Amino acid sequence: MFLKDHNKTAMIYKDQKVDYNELIKKINSYSALLPDKNLTKAAIFSENRFEWVYAFYSAWMKKAVAVPIDFMSSSDDVAFILNDCRPEVIFYSDGTKEVLEKSISELNYEIEKINLDDIRINEVISFQICRNLILTIRQ
Repeated sequence: MFLKDHNKTAMIYKDQKVDYNELIKKINSYSALLPDKNLTKAAIFSENRFEWVYAFYSAWMKKAVAVPIDFMSSSDDVAFILNDCRPEVIFYSDGTKEVLEKSISELNYEIEKINLDDIRINEVISFQICRNLILTIRQ
């Protein structure tokens, strides 16, 4: 991984802190939500927050391009951006959900949606374990 645990704080927002160890774990968990194959781009349509960073680095971890979209963009702008670059996945938040839903109706392709506010790390870890078990059995 391109990030290393420096035994230091990686991010601070108001009174919240995230150290590198936690940052790396969250990035790994978020990347497990992304498709393993044929992922070239992942859009992020959310306010500035820790989860935005996890989504960004999870795209990089899958060797995909992260496509940031300003959370204040109009539905027309979001639809234009998505139709132009055609990401396979979009991370969004409860705060951007309404605009995204309007935008999706204008898309000329299908996109997988991941709501940052619905991600539960323990469930993601269970998903990773199950997926790895299935892949092992298939081999």
